[in-house]
Amino acid sequence: MRRIGYNRLPLVRDFLNNLFILHYQLGDYPAALDYMKMILADVGADSTSKVLPFFYGNLGETYLKLRNTSKAKEAFLKSISFARQQHDPVWEGISSGNYGYALQLEGQYVKALPFFYRDIQLNLKLLPDNTAITYVFLANSLLHLDSTEKAGIYLKQAPQLKPDWILSSFGLHYYKAMALYFQKTGNYRSAFLYQDSLLRLSDSLRIKNDLAHFKSVTLTFKEERLLAETRLHSLKPGNCVIPETQLLFFYC
Repeated sequence: MRRIGYNRLPLVRDFLNNLFILHYQLGDYPAALDYMKMILADVGADSTSKVLPFFYGNLGETYLKLRNTSKAKEAFLKSISFARQQHDPVWEGISSGNYGYALQLEGQYVKALPFFYRDIQLNLKLLPDNTAITYVFLANSLLHLDSTEKAGIYLKQAPQLKPDWILSSFGLHYYKAMALYFQKTGNYRSAFLYQDSLLRLSDSLRIKNDLAHFKSVTLTFKEERLLAETRLHSLKPGNCVIPETQLLFFYC
């Protein structure tokens, strides 16, 4: 991509974002990170760009997948800052919640709480399905701080916000938090059942991701074969030769 001067191609940001989404969904986080960095380089130094909170938020998510909480927090803070400048409560809330989650992963449960509360304050009405995950994150921190009763309230309310159980990570976080909750309350049978549900869901998602990866590889193979056929056709007498850079653009 860099070799052909991707930044001079039309609609490059959309193209790079589609590649980012593809690799992120397939679990190829190093490649996803590379594409997101290209996107931010394309945006440049324009601090007024409306896409900056979104892209820095996704950058932080990718760093979290790579278990680099330090870099993730830097990205989320930038997302929050740009969102505040642009009066974007949705992305200020989302990145606040994610910043809190990064702190939680580092074991900084007390420091994480204000960021979860900020996300809830901003997005409870605007983005209830996302707030459901924040409820679970908040409950998890409260459980580690032995505020079990308060955590139980948020865990009870989270499913009522109608989260996406299929396409989001809500189920994984919810089952994990519920297992911890029942451990804290001494209900070990229920804790075991939620742990079992967590394992089953994890296995199901792993199979789904493996299938998606297989489909992606198959699609890439078909596209490359089609491009090779197009290249051969272009070299026949009377046909125009397609520039090499254009071919690379479509399948790199």
